[in-house]
Amino acid sequence: MSRALWVVIPFVTWSAAARAEEPPDRCFSAHEKGQELRNQGKLNAAQKEFAQCSVERCPLAVRKDCVRFATEISQVIPTVVLAAVDAHGRDVPNVRVAAAGVELAKGLDGRAIALDPGWYSFSFRHPDGRQTNVKAVIREGEKGRRIVARLPTPASSTTPAKPARQRAGVPTSAWVLAGIGVVGLASFGTFAVSGRQKQSDLERCAPGCAPDDIDAMQRDYLIADVSLAVGVLSLGGAGYLWLSHDSWVDESATASTTHESWELRFGTQF
Repeated sequence: MSRALWVVIPFVTWSAAARAEEPPDRCFSAHEKGQELRNQGKLNAAQKEFAQCSVERCPLAVRKDCVRFATEISQVIPTVVLAAVDAHGRDVPNVRVAAAGVELAKGLDGRAIALDPGWYSFSFRHPDGRQTNVKAVIREGEKGRRIVARLPTPASSTTPAKPARQRAGVPTSAWVLAGIGVVGLASFGTFAVSGRQKQSDLERCAPGCAPDDIDAMQRDYLIADVSLAVGVLSLGGAGYLWLSHDSWVDESATASTTHESWELRFGTQF
């Protein structure tokens, strides 16, 4: 019985050791598939395959190849750092980025992302709907290449709100003309009455009236006529400005007032 145990125990031990050293099929398939993917430029997928055949349970020769292949890929696989900025060049971190239908980042934190070499169209999308694309060729061996997207200005900033409007007062020029018109009419009345009185006096002394008295009467009538014309024209202009001015103005308009000066010059020789 004891001799039987001595025979069984070594056999069991040898069988277990043989099974442990027996190479699993996965090691060979990962070794082969990883090389195919590497040759196709699919470095990320190839590196995952080489990681599976680099474990202790794989044969030593296969494991050495896979470790070497994985190291070589890590040296040439490109990495990019995605970033987004606004119109002022400030970082915008809450942006999603996708390329070739695959989401690369749900937010931008400055960490490098390993990509296969090739041509990419990076789509940057902000939660408010703003989106922009950046196209680039990613080459083997590039490390930490910055891909920066400048997001468009939000629609609320590009379309200014319509300024509030308030009712405007009567233009200053209308008040000025109205004042000139009132003064003109008052002057007309004064000099017309004065001329009439002088005319009455001259009727009593005619035809031997003094020439100076006749000139004084004519001067009063002339000033009255000019005053009447200035008064009527000024009041007419004031009425036109009053009725035709825009009764609404923007609140954002400047508070400064444009002063309009009106000057009437009369040169009368007697």
